Amino acid sequence: MIDVFNKVYKLVADAPKPVDEYYYYSEEANRYHLMLKKDLPEKEYQAFFEQNPSFMPGSHEVIGAASSHWPIANALISQPTISDDDRIRRPDFMWIAKNSLCLCPVLIEIEKPSKKEFLLDSDVSRAQFNQAFTQIKQWKAILNSQEGRQDFYQRFGIDEKWRRLKFTPQYVLVFGRREEFERNEWLTKIRAEEETSDVRVMSFDRLEIPDRNAFDCITCKVKDGRFKVINIPPTFVYRPATINAIGGYGIFDDFISCIKSMRYVTEERKQFLSERFKYWNELADAINTGPINTFDCE
Repeated sequence: MIDVFNKVYKLVADAPKPVDEYYYYSEEANRYHLMLKKDLPEKEYQAFFEQNPSFMPGSHEVIGAASSHWPIANALISQPTISDDDRIRRPDFMWIAKNSLCLCPVLIEIEKPSKKEFLLDSDVSRAQFNQAFTQIKQWKAILNSQEGRQDFYQRFGIDEKWRRLKFTPQYVLVFGRREEFERNEWLTKIRAEEETSDVRVMSFDRLEIPDRNAFDCITCKVKDGRFKVINIPPTFVYRPATINAIGGYGIFDDFISCIKSMRYVTEERKQFLSERFKYWNELADAINTGPINTFDCE
């Protein structure tokens, strides 16, 4: 029975506060700007986005429009596997966004920001850009197949209620810097034509501002429906509305160990999050039997 007047959960009033959001994201944005000026190995940029999932677009986007629904597991998935019967591919990142009508995996390929799309003094794309675009075509071919879709549902533990939604994958290619084409009207037009209804092409400059909707999101690797946590950002809070939406933390492995390695976070805050994990996980199935304030968190 639902009690519409009394919350099932109780917040700790004097809980240690999370890191100041403005300070944290200012520090990370400055680090990101410095990284863009260097020719670093691609794994360095991969590691940055794993540490800062809110910089990666797509968590709350479905068919180009904003969604108020949390992504599956409220997690950015690093190097997910997609497969049909004959081949395996691994994008760099993926969100599994959704709304009341669509299940929308957002598969993302990042290349080094130092790479150029166009040949010098030309409007012809370089081979490295064409190769990156070919990867997206391969992902589309896999997920458009019945075998690929069924493998996706099983591999990422997609609940039956989400499988009934329209399956509408989107694809994002993050390639190069804006300075290559922004002062050239013709190259800008060519760049715009590379986008379709389900493919977006953006420069690394577009990722400078984090998405506030993803401040609570964590980063995981996934195998056989289990989400292995590899990073929890310092802005993370326990939020009853989120816990209700994702069904608790039962699908996660290594959550507590990742709390202990959170950056920018005091030892007092880490201890608090570790101690409260069991409370929120055990309460997950009962949270929606009472009212939930979306602003409640600790």
